Amino acid sequence: MTYDEWMQLAHRDPRIVGVVVTGSRGRDAHVHPGSDWDLRVVVQDGHEGFADSLDTPHGSEVEVAASTLTAFSDSPEWDRYSYAHVQVPVDKLDGAVARLVEAKGTLAETEARELARESLGAYTNSLYRSLRDDELGLELAARLDAGESVSALLTALFALERRVRPFNKYLRWELEAYPLRDWETDELLGLIGAALEGSAEPQRTLFREVEPRMRAHGHGDVIDDWEPHVEFLRNAP
Repeated sequence: MTYDEWMQLAHRDPRIVGVVVTGSRGRDAHVHPGSDWDLRVVVQDGHEGFADSLDTPHGSEVEVAASTLTAFSDSPEWDRYSYAHVQVPVDKLDGAVARLVEAKGTLAETEARELARESLGAYTNSLYRSLRDDELGLELAARLDAGESVSALLTALFALERRVRPFNKYLRWELEAYPLRDWETDELLGLIGAALEGSAEPQRTLFREVEPRMRAHGHGDVIDDWEPHVEFLRNAP
């Protein structure tokens, strides 16, 4: 079935209550002639068998993942960015499907604050480990810990704005389409790219940019938990 045929089915069948277009086509990013259509189809509760029958294999021109409304409401954390900046062409529940999509693709205020603090702590931990690895000449370990530190940092930076961290494929697109308020996009991407090499000084340069911004958001105590090592994070001994 083509995308148009799926839309016709969705509008016609009363068991289908919503359709969400995710992926590249859903947010109109990195679309190319071979791009498939990723559809999340929402089915009324009590029709689990029907939902299972709608799924299509990976690699199909139209990849369908169908679920009941209850199951759709409880999707995993790792999948939340799938619902950021996407389209909801079918919503038979007076906007309820669109509201669920909005809730999945953004962070609640308390949730965002907790995630920002937790991720800032993870960033600082992995940064410290990477710097120590570098001192010992453990190049691979330094790069691995640098990668983990950057991953946690990105989660924290987006959480500051109640946003879900994008999948890596969409990071530049996200930052160009919806820039972080505290950062110039090319500057941030340049700092991150340099830090991922695992060398000490680029990582410290990034930290010196991150620290004042995090303190301005009220999270300085998370960094201060690393005393007496904070100066080591900022500058070489």
